[in-house]
Amino acid sequence: MTREFVDKTIEKYMKKIFGFALTKLNNIDEAEELASKIVFDVYTSLLKLDEKKNHNLDGYIWKISQNVFIKHINGEKKNRETMTYIALKPKYGLENEREQERIRREIAFLGKIHREIIVMHYFEKMELKKIASILGIPLGTIKWHLHDARKIIKEKMKMTPKETNGMNPVRLIHLMICGTPGPNGERTYTYLKDLLPQSIAYSAYHKAKTIKEIAAEIGVPTAFVEDEVTTLEKYGFMDKVAGDKYLTNMFITVLTKEILKKKHKVYNEIAEKICELYVPLVVEVMEKIYHPERSTCHSERVAEESQRCFVPQHDKIGIYSPNSDINFLMWSIITFSTYAKFRSESIDNLMEKYSVKRIDGSDYIAMANVMQGFQWDELSYDWKKYSTNGDSFRDNRGDITVWALGTYYDSREWVLFNFDYFDDFKDLLNGKLVKTSTNIDIFKTYYDKGYLIPDSHHIHGGGRRGTDQINLVITTMSQEELTALLPEIPETLKEICQKWDEELYGIVKASYPPRMHELCSVYYNSSCNEVRVRVLEQLLEKGVLKPLTEDQKKTVNTILFGVDKLP
Repeated sequence: MTREFVDKTIEKYMKKIFGFALTKLNNIDEAEELASKIVFDVYTSLLKLDEKKNHNLDGYIWKISQNVFIKHINGEKKNRETMTYIALKPKYGLENEREQERIRREIAFLGKIHREIIVMHYFEKMELKKIASILGIPLGTIKWHLHDARKIIKEKMKMTPKETNGMNPVRLIHLMICGTPGPNGERTYTYLKDLLPQSIAYSAYHKAKTIKEIAAEIGVPTAFVEDEVTTLEKYGFMDKVAGDKYLTNMFITVLTKEILKKKHKVYNEIAEKICELYVPLVVEVMEKIYHPERSTCHSERVAEESQRCFVPQHDKIGIYSPNSDINFLMWSIITFSTYAKFRSESIDNLMEKYSVKRIDGSDYIAMANVMQGFQWDELSYDWKKYSTNGDSFRDNRGDITVWALGTYYDSREWVLFNFDYFDDFKDLLNGKLVKTSTNIDIFKTYYDKGYLIPDSHHIHGGGRRGTDQINLVITTMSQEELTALLPEIPETLKEICQKWDEELYGIVKASYPPRMHELCSVYYNSSCNEVRVRVLEQLLEKGVLKPLTEDQKKTVNTILFGVDKLP
């Protein structure tokens, strides 16, 4: 078979071979070693096949894989005749089987051109002139590549086993996006769910590297790295730069115990000031809407009054909260207001600047974290309390705009918030969606998600027998109208937040590569989600907000905007 066809075949079967090896051995290090042996045998065997004949490649490659696996397990002697072609034998005495295995492994780690020339010259006994003709490379260049490949193998053979390449994996956690996923939910996790692409991405994050350099650093055969880098570049997670090097195009945060400790302190201080200087203004605005006869209010009153049942005229005030519960309303309004008022326009502009439009139809900044030198249980606080799924803000086919934020305090599954559930909500609000046998699945979904509470469950809360209750905060106002209604940030608080923003930037800047510093400066600030969740935590501790019921946990921090009719 032609070398071009064999190269394409190897590329096609690379992942399958590695998957076969990993399934058989269930160990990454051993699987890589076995896969490199299989690739080597498949490559040399395919070159000898007659391309004019029809071959069952699946069966042929599977058979070779099985044979190599059996030899690997039984520890049988490998093909000494092939190894004797290597010019290193006289110096290193390759009668030792372990050394033969090491040299096979080091050939697999060579770059593509080095690997091809070694195989063609030593294994296929081709003259250098013929190799130059086949590859279309000058003879002098072929000689240099051959010399360099032999030199690399010699250097690796001098190393102790601990010094030779062995998988040095980096596990990325919290694989997230900031932007819009693909039409089928494609996002960071879709392409970086496995350990190998994660390690490759992190290897070329702080500094651009060649495929060969990445392979050497993470301890994986170059052929595997080539395949993964091609995919990562194709989908916008890596960029090819000068010198045949690759640079990871992601926002990867290195988590250390010291940095997290410092950030936790500053976040708590910012949240405390927001609770003191801004939240009372929000409470006052919302209480005036619900109780216009009152000219003043105090945030402490919310906790007491939310336990009583008020029946304001929702159509007049334009906001609906189930059972007229102002406590439930304030959970969502406070969280939304710290998004709408604290988030500057420059943040959105930068997010748009760094967002990547990908061929799968998505448009987002790929984000991930990596832990360094500690375990979560070593922290002095419960980190899970401050994890969020970020603000999701989408138009529902132009009818209803939905905002939602996933936090520690809700009971939803936040793998990917599905706004399609609201497709029929307009008809539900207008009384056009009636429970029948043909649409029972729609109602079942609303019950399961908590958007509707069956009448038997909410009678005690003020509902009417025979009617289901809508369990969401809903408003006839648009997002812009509600934002305009909410109070502005006091100048005193703006100045305080600016100083804290600078302090946060100083804490985290050094852990990011220079090209990410601009994005870093707007990602860590007073409007970030970790501050907003701490605001909720402190308001709960102070009694300004009361704990949520199980029904409320399903839909808290969700607002439907721009509806024609309120429940």
